[in-house]
Amino acid sequence: DDNVGHPVSVFLANVDPAKVTEAEMTSLAKMVQDEIAAIAAYPAGSPQLKEFNDRAASRLREMARDAEAYLNSPPGFGLRGGNGGGWYSLMRVLENQSGFKKSLLQKEERAAAAAELAKNENIWTALVAKWKLTAVKPYLVGCVPDPQMLVKTADEKKARLDAFAQSLVKKYNVADVPSAIAKYKEEFDRQTAIIDSIAALVPVPKFLDNPPLSFDPTLDYRIDTIAGAVPMVASTFNSMTAATMTLALNLRGVPEAQLLYVPLLPDLITEIGVVKNGQVIDYAALSQRLKNEVLYLYGDLAVNPYTGRVELAVTAAGSNAAEGKAALEWAAAGLRNPYLAPANLPRLRDVVDNRIVGLRNRMKGSEEGWVQGPAVSYLYQNDPLILAAFSFLTQENLMLRLKWRLMAEKGSPAAAEAITALNALAGVSNQPKNDLVHLAETFSGGDRAAYGAGPFATFTSAYEAASPEARKIIDAALADLAATVPSTPEANAAADWTALVTQMIGGLQYGAQAALDDLGGLLRIIAHRGNARLAMVSNEADRATLMPSITALVSCLSTDGPPARVVYTKRPFIWDRARSRYPGLEKPAFVGLINPNTRNGVFVNSAPCALYSDTDQDRLLDYLAAKLYGGHGAHSMFMKTWSAGLAYSNGLRSSEVDGQLTYYAERCPDLSTTMRFVVDQLRQAPYSPELGEYAVALAFDLSRGSNDYVSRGMAMAGNLTDGVAPEKVEAFRKRILELRRMPDLYDRLQRRMENVYAQVLIGYGPKTVDRSRSSYFIIGPETQFASLDEYIG
Repeated sequence: DDNVGHPVSVFLANVDPAKVTEAEMTSLAKMVQDEIAAIAAYPAGSPQLKEFNDRAASRLREMARDAEAYLNSPPGFGLRGGNGGGWYSLMRVLENQSGFKKSLLQKEERAAAAAELAKNENIWTALVAKWKLTAVKPYLVGCVPDPQMLVKTADEKKARLDAFAQSLVKKYNVADVPSAIAKYKEEFDRQTAIIDSIAALVPVPKFLDNPPLSFDPTLDYRIDTIAGAVPMVASTFNSMTAATMTLALNLRGVPEAQLLYVPLLPDLITEIGVVKNGQVIDYAALSQRLKNEVLYLYGDLAVNPYTGRVELAVTAAGSNAAEGKAALEWAAAGLRNPYLAPANLPRLRDVVDNRIVGLRNRMKGSEEGWVQGPAVSYLYQNDPLILAAFSFLTQENLMLRLKWRLMAEKGSPAAAEAITALNALAGVSNQPKNDLVHLAETFSGGDRAAYGAGPFATFTSAYEAASPEARKIIDAALADLAATVPSTPEANAAADWTALVTQMIGGLQYGAQAALDDLGGLLRIIAHRGNARLAMVSNEADRATLMPSITALVSCLSTDGPPARVVYTKRPFIWDRARSRYPGLEKPAFVGLINPNTRNGVFVNSAPCALYSDTDQDRLLDYLAAKLYGGHGAHSMFMKTWSAGLAYSNGLRSSEVDGQLTYYAERCPDLSTTMRFVVDQLRQAPYSPELGEYAVALAFDLSRGSNDYVSRGMAMAGNLTDGVAPEKVEAFRKRILELRRMPDLYDRLQRRMENVYAQVLIGYGPKTVDRSRSSYFIIGPETQFASLDEYIG
């Protein structure tokens, strides 16, 4: 880090909370400092020093490539979010350098560092001493969940509110708190009215006479066909110094019984190793070679729930043509021959375990990063492939199933002993949930004598009789139960316990080799030319140079017969799961996901709206009416709600891309208060004809011209795949401009506003509005559910 006093930090994520103790952290810090001390003590010219310096040199080259690629990203100064502050940080570094001419790539510094690494002496001895990396005790910071903190902060908040209310009683010299709050509201509304009256004096600027008619009108792209079969969208930026290529493979041929492998598919490309030219290159060696040879290579799942597109996307990039060629060769190796062998099972298990931990921790992160996923998954719950590729909650269960398939070989003595114990474990599901959780959390590391009698006796006997290898498997089962069962409803704990244990037994009976065979066979199904599309962003010269390598990548794809297509079971998976817990449940009007990790609430309400393909005037007018109080204008629900402290990211949005009208609000201190506030604001909204222009302007706010080159090219390729061609966007926007010429446009939009917003706002608009296609989805703790339930009445 360039902050004084903090040269080096070591971060570890997804740590078992039980390990976050002073003793464990001190031990960990000692391990790190001992390793640094060992590096500083390597003898000059020793193989250990050369290996370490070679690794450092490859990291230096990787940083240089990243810096070159970064120059292809516009700074984004003045844009909300900009470019993440990277350009600002770079300018700050250069400002502190002497001289007039300065390199954005910091070439002199990197060259100097490379020269130091090339020396046949240990440069780290002096540097470690200078930086005091082993001479001082480091700061140790660990974060763990604390359920009592929620209670404590709630009590503290109540105390603050009570104290503030009493101060209002004194300020207004009234008899009680309700009277004081009423006086405060009067003053607040009076001051707000003054602010609004001043804001009303600011003229709303007229919208452009000639707005852009597509997302990216200046993008230079063309559509080619590779090997006579695979379409490629090639975007050209001749000032680029790097080339990026994505091969996307349609996953609609994955058999339904093998959907559990879908979340792992991206990891097969770079995270487990490959077999290339007959040579096994394990994960550690592959990672090092990729740092040395390419700009980047990674796999991802590209999902558009609204169009049903689900793809395995493999992206390869090089900072020059030679690196681009190497990246494409590695991509082909990852698709053709990932290291799927019994000898590599430990690495595969590590990957799966890390993914499971990450998925389990998603709901502990910022709401902005995950709340849209469950709400969108709920809308598209009748498509199991979308759930497998898009829903992190579904993926957690699928990866857990895969973990148990990879746990042991079918029929091995350890697996057989473990199955015996797990069958006994399934038999105790009728015990109270707290007892089951206590067993899962304490059995392996505690005094098992307490379980030797009573309902857990049979399981305890099976465990005691098991071999050490089998006990490891049983301990893993208990750990997974301890991580999963506490979040299940009390009434369903027994059924969930049984289902999870049965799932583990099924995985052991399936066996690791069968799972490896499945993964290899699945890649052969997916890697078909009929599934493929390509996207490339580069300068023209590099594209011409790389065309033979791109053709070679396509050549590794199968041409045997037509690509497989599967018709998946179409049923409401989430409703069916809910009915298993609430027998007789019909389609609910209001749905929620309980998140016990927060006190705040989230709205993700949605209803159908206009798409780019729509030509009906009424639908287009509804679409514009939905924009009257969207966006980030001073009058918008975003600004009103944010300034009132009733939500952070929030607002009313109508998207022609996905055809959805949405009301989104997160970090709401009280859902019912937030909804009541929004409804009141809209009911009291003044007559404002200038908002007609505002609504039209928002219909053109999706523009990618200031984005980085790669994202622009890849987004266009995705649009074309989804049927959102520039000419379709242009036709849609021209229809909006035709509506703009209506002399009474604002009046038409205002008359429609109630019926439109009523589809996503609770308690707003006439009761006759059709809400049958609306989805009202909330996320939060039980207290937020109770609050909104009271508001709904």
